[in-house]
Order: sequence, then C-alpha cells, then structure tokens
Amino acid sequence: MSDWYKTLPAEGEPLIATRHPDIVHYFQDYYDAIWQGAAIIKDAGKQADNQMLARIRQHLLANEQSAD
Repeated sequence: MSDWYKTLPAEGEPLIATRHPDIVHYFQDYYDAIWQGAAIIKDAGKQADNQMLARIRQHLLANEQSAD
C-alpha cells in the first residue's frame, strides 16, 4: 500500500499538478468561466465594496442559521 496519504496537507485535500495539455486546457476553461462570472469585491488600491460585503455576510449568516 502506498504512503501517499501520509503527505496530505492539513486541510485533507491533496494538491496535484499536471502538464498534460488537455487537462491543463480543461481546468483553464473552468477557472476562466468562474472568474468571468465573479463579482468584484475589491480592486487593487481601492476600498472594498461594503454593500457587497454586507450581502455576503447576510447570506452566510442566513445559511448558518438554517443549518442549525
């Protein structure tokens, strides 16, 4: 049996790397799609969007309360 599990990070998620062009392309498309749909919370050198942070905070609190 392999000892790979002994080197997992504390979070329990294995970190992997690949150079296979098809796999790299697949994940690049995936992350590009995520970034295109992302909301900007803070631009470099600017103040954070406090309204956006308030909505996120409210959403997280609502989810936390519904989980109880």
